[in-house]
Amino acid sequence: KYLQKGLELSPDDPYINLIAGEIQFDNGFVVLGGDTYNLSKKPKDKKALSLQSFEKAKKSFEKTLTKINLDAYKNPLFESGYVQDVSYLTNALLGDTKFELYFLYKDKKERSTAKNYLKEAVEDYTQAISIAPSQEEVIKIELDRDMDLYSPAELYLSRGNVYSWMNNKEKQACSDWKVSKKLGNADARANVKDWRCWYS
Repeated sequence: KYLQKGLELSPDDPYINLIAGEIQFDNGFVVLGGDTYNLSKKPKDKKALSLQSFEKAKKSFEKTLTKINLDAYKNPLFESGYVQDVSYLTNALLGDTKFELYFLYKDKKERSTAKNYLKEAVEDYTQAISIAPSQEEVIKIELDRDMDLYSPAELYLSRGNVYSWMNNKEKQACSDWKVSKKLGNADARANVKDWRCWYS
């Protein structure tokens, strides 16, 4: 209720919208009762609620990105609460959100919308990668503060995963997975093996 009150008082605040987006993103999985794989086995009403929640998350993250650099919304207190750059984190989460929406719209047979979200997810991950901290920096902070952060290895893994669902993008997928593998990601290592990326 405090978050809702904050949105009512300052609906365009980028930091409040980031928090809202994170909650809405997590809620997309909660109402679905799991992840977006095997959607054919999920109840239609739960899929509808999940899609609605992810769409809300998308709008919240997009609002954060459009307002974060405006002087009117500078907030040192909120900024100090985030270890990672807010624009970097928001772009990464927006990519995650659109990837989930791809599966939900694909399940609804709305292929055009699904395809657009897949393309946009690549763009969001690419933007996040362009402003990402080093893998070493992220690992150091994680160890020093005992917390999990969004790392470049995860970004390359995620973008590679998106590419793997696109037509004729196997080379791009393998390229990203190889980078992620080199940065130490175990899932990327498995993908490189399963997709026989050494031939790419």
